[in-house]
Amino acid sequence: MGFMCGYCIETGAVLPFIKSKLRHEGNFQANYFQETDDLKGDITTTKGLNNSQGVIDIVFCRLYDQYITHAFDISLFDLVSISFSSDVIQSFFARRKEGEGLWKELGNEYLYKDEKCWNNFIRDKENISNNSLAMLNAYDDWWLLDSNRVKKDHSRFDSVFPILSFSLSFVAKHCSESAVIKKIALESPYDVPGFWGNDLWLQRRAMIACAKQHGLGFILDNLSKLRFELIYYVLLKTDTNPIELNKLKKVILSEDEHPMRGMMESEPVIALIDHLIHKKTYM
Repeated sequence: MGFMCGYCIETGAVLPFIKSKLRHEGNFQANYFQETDDLKGDITTTKGLNNSQGVIDIVFCRLYDQYITHAFDISLFDLVSISFSSDVIQSFFARRKEGEGLWKELGNEYLYKDEKCWNNFIRDKENISNNSLAMLNAYDDWWLLDSNRVKKDHSRFDSVFPILSFSLSFVAKHCSESAVIKKIALESPYDVPGFWGNDLWLQRRAMIACAKQHGLGFILDNLSKLRFELIYYVLLKTDTNPIELNKLKKVILSEDEHPMRGMMESEPVIALIDHLIHKKTYM
């Protein structure tokens, strides 16, 4: 397989997986773990689990989102513990302990398997909110924006990615009106995303948070700033009605031109809109 960037993987593997559960051959295991609606089932049924740092980071990011957005779930942690190698899991905890202040706590194994320990940690919402907002704003300034056009340090991004993911889940849950969520949704990475596109995954999740908060109006108000992949993603992941969809279709078709920010053009989005309108009209 030749070099493929995160944009290619998002368009060619991630979006088809979300739409039709279509899985391609190749090393897309981490991308499917990002987006699966059945993480436990996928971990259980995936043959040849990839015991790499990158994959375990994504799995723990999904665990963070489960614990923060929904509820503590010891069965998920137990499944991760028996499915992945002890070495890669302990490495994850060790890397978290290298963080500063609050973030060192994420290296405490008991946080994930003791509900009381987790609840004691997560109840300090003001402190976690402040740290999470600071982390996300620094990410926006350092990774997404680049006034100096300096090549990014991908190893640094990889090292803080689980903390960024935790922060985004927490802010989306507890500070949903925060401006930084909108900034992450609207600003694509300056550098070419890596194979797994974790920065694109953060962007997609921020986009969903904005769509849940503001509806399709968020897309209509920011159409010229959005990659078509993000619009396609929102249409796949959220519930919309035919009136909203027709309005979005009309606005997209009326554009004189759309800044090319990703790999997708407008035609697949229009086709998906038509499909959804037909499906919702004749259900």
